[in-house]
Amino acid sequence: MKRVVIILAVGLLFVLPSVAWGDDAQNYVTAGFGFYHYTGDITRETQLDEAVIVELSYGRYFHPNFVLEAGVGYIHDDHSGDELQGWPFTLSAIGV
Repeated sequence: MKRVVIILAVGLLFVLPSVAWGDDAQNYVTAGFGFYHYTGDITRETQLDEAVIVELSYGRYFHPNFVLEAGVGYIHDDHSGDELQGWPFTLSAIGV
């Protein structure tokens, strides 16, 4: 529980200083960090440990009501000999 509070507090440090400039938005970059903690067994044979996911995305406003966003992430879970890794790629069209 303490880790979650610390992670949220650090996240707020990046959100609170943001300001509104009044100009139309052209581009933006977002970063995300996640932490998974499994509290029980999914099955008797599989026991997962903590996992970490990190994501970075870039968005571009082509119109005040239309955004294209591309992102890449990394997920890692290491459990006593078994290892889960992934690189999720996303491409989104967003109507604002």
